[in-house]
Amino acid sequence: MALTLEQFQAKRRKQVQEQILSGKALQKSALFTHTNTIVRIFISGLNSANRSIGRYSVRPTLAGRKSFVTKKGFNKFAGTKAKRRKLQWRTVGGKKLFIVRGGYKAIREADGRFTTFVVLVRTDAMRKDFARAPHRVANNKYVADIHRKENIVKAVSNEKRFGGKIFNLTKSEQDFFNNKHNEFVIKAFTV
Repeated sequence: MALTLEQFQAKRRKQVQEQILSGKALQKSALFTHTNTIVRIFISGLNSANRSIGRYSVRPTLAGRKSFVTKKGFNKFAGTKAKRRKLQWRTVGGKKLFIVRGGYKAIREADGRFTTFVVLVRTDAMRKDFARAPHRVANNKYVADIHRKENIVKAVSNEKRFGGKIFNLTKSEQDFFNNKHNEFVIKAFTV
C-alpha cells in the first residue's frame, strides 16, 4: 500500500524522534570521540591543550633492581661487579640504592622503553580503565571516565605533576563529536 506524503512524513518524524530519544546517535558519537581521546592520551602523549603531556625527568634519582621493568635495564647499570663498584650507593629505609645520573629517563631508556614524551602506560591499568565505553548518565548525556579508585588518584596526580588537564576533550575532539553527531542524526532523516 502506498503512503501519502503526510503519512510518509509522519512516519519519518516518528522514526527520527525514536532515534533521538533512544540516544543511538549520541552514543555512537560519544564512542567515536572517546576512541580519538584514547589515541591522543595513551599513544600520542598529548594533553587537552594538544601539547605534550610532559618530559621524563633527567634529574639524578635513586634506583634499585625493582626500578627496572627488564633485567636487561638493570644489568646496563649494575649487571657486573665492576659496574656495581663504580656506582654511588645510598641506603634508604634499609634498602641499598644507587644513583642514576640520567634520572627516570635513563631508567626507561635502559629498559628499551619510549622516552621522547610522557606516555601514561606502564602497567596499562589506567588505559584499560579509561578505555571502557562511555556510559549514559542521563537521557542526552554520556560520560567517559576512570572508574577504579587507584587510577583516579594516578590521573589526578599526573595532571598536577605535568601541570594541565589531560583527560578533558580538546577543541578538535569537541568539533569531531558535533560533526559525528550531526552526521548520525542526518542519516536518521535519510531514507
